Amino acid sequence: MGMGLSPLQETILRLALANVETPPPDAADKDDWVHVHHAEVMAKHYGFTPAVGKSPGHRWYGRLPDLRGNGHIFSRKAIGEKRYNAACVAATRAFKRLTERGLVERYCWAITERAFGAKLTEAGIEVARMLTVKHAGNSRSLNR
Repeated sequence: MGMGLSPLQETILRLALANVETPPPDAADKDDWVHVHHAEVMAKHYGFTPAVGKSPGHRWYGRLPDLRGNGHIFSRKAIGEKRYNAACVAATRAFKRLTERGLVERYCWAITERAFGAKLTEAGIEVARMLTVKHAGNSRSLNR
């Protein structure tokens, strides 16, 4: 198991597992909290930096947005429209393929039906744990 996963899919699974093992403070009261959001994946895998809210009245005015929140939090202009769109498409496909493999359940906005994140299944947790061990082993061997 775990074979045949892209680096992006592995990132999604490892991020989700990290969030399961150390849930956000508000997750304790929610059975339906999402384990990983698209924005978290975009920041971690592609290195996209969230944009600071610049306009007074903007909900993130003067501070960085929460990656587990909703809305557009990256500047397409700063990243580049083509690069941003390509990353969005790749992430969407990676989430879809993980869903097809039974490793995650995707969560979508009710109105638009656009996916915003996913929750690990039991099989996904098992694969993510194996990937985390594999990743830690590779990191140690690279440091020798």
